[in-house]
Amino acid sequence: MTEVTALTKALGRRPGRWLIAAVILALFAGPAMPQAAAAQDTIAPGTEITAQNWQKYKDFMPDGMQLLFAGTANWKVPPDIKIEIGPTSNYPLPQIYQDNTRKYASQVKIVTLPDGTHGLS
Repeated sequence: MTEVTALTKALGRRPGRWLIAAVILALFAGPAMPQAAAAQDTIAPGTEITAQNWQKYKDFMPDGMQLLFAGTANWKVPPDIKIEIGPTSNYPLPQIYQDNTRKYASQVKIVTLPDGTHGLS
């Protein structure tokens, strides 16, 4: 189950909850997940993460999501939140995307920009 699907299911269609979902999704798009959760570690499908048990699963959450669950900032998850973990799914990229990546990869390179970040050339 993707983060979007999990949050849609968790938050339902109640007014005001979608703003929280947008904030959480923005946090998912942030830096990579913490390194504490090793690759072989997993959360079993069917597990529900709630405001009461989230600390057991914090190694699988980015810092921003942990902050929302902790409730120590202006934003926090609702007390009745439930995120159901679904099975892992593989969604391969469309064939045209894969073909074009192979075709044009030699024309692209990663460059370091003056501010130290990276870009494509």
